[in-house]
Amino acid sequence: MEYQAGGQMERNASNEQLSPKRLSESIPDRAVPSAPRGLLSEGGDLAPEYRSVSVLAVVSTVLAALSPAALLHPVLWMIPASAFLLGAAAWMQIHRSPGRIGRTPAAIGCLVGAFALATAVADRAVYQQCLSAESGKFGLQWFAYLAEQAPQKAYALAIPPKHRPGLVRDEVVWEFYRANPHWRRELDAYVKDRLVRTMLALGHDVQVRYLGCEGFGPSGDHLAAYPLFAVTCGVEVRKTTFFVRMTIEKQMFGPHAGAWRILRAEGGVRPAAWADGE
Repeated sequence: MEYQAGGQMERNASNEQLSPKRLSESIPDRAVPSAPRGLLSEGGDLAPEYRSVSVLAVVSTVLAALSPAALLHPVLWMIPASAFLLGAAAWMQIHRSPGRIGRTPAAIGCLVGAFALATAVADRAVYQQCLSAESGKFGLQWFAYLAEQAPQKAYALAIPPKHRPGLVRDEVVWEFYRANPHWRRELDAYVKDRLVRTMLALGHDVQVRYLGCEGFGPSGDHLAAYPLFAVTCGVEVRKTTFFVRMTIEKQMFGPHAGAWRILRAEGGVRPAAWADGE
């Protein structure tokens, strides 16, 4: 009996020494790492912290990457404009919801969209300014040929560029008309036009001013322009001014890309700006 009692006491002492409570008490506190507060659930267990990404910020960044396409056509200006608006909306959304992330993509979409939109608008304005200057210069050349009593050269500006003769030497121009009866008949009909006859009669006693281009528009594989000119004639006390509107086109593709051609010249017209002001 004494032996059994002694063995029981030894087992109890051994179990007491190896119990989890004693083991935990024997380990220093610094050896047990504590879990971050943000990773603890309500029950005290470890749980991952989730922060959602702003969808608007992601879409804004994607549109910002596509924004250079706005340089191709004004219709595509909506791409950088949308990138800017969605980026701004994403930034406000993230500011109101601290649990969301995506400030950097939102800022990138907003800034790139604004820059691309401003660049596209400026590029379009410069492009139209260059077209206006080119069309005005081409139209003034037509008036200069008529003032020099050279309707054969003035009409040559209305011939398609692929058929147009060189205009440097008169004999080359006349040789072209002699070799092409069709264009010669067209020239004979051209000099009977009222505006052409008026400009030939006025000669150098006239002042022609380019007022600007009233608009642009596509015309197949060409670009149409509508320059407006003011023609002033007469002596100082009795000056008369009338307006001439041209329809000219610029070839955009092919071997003669960049060449201009006069399609129509109308005299005695009313400027579109005056009509809009009524």
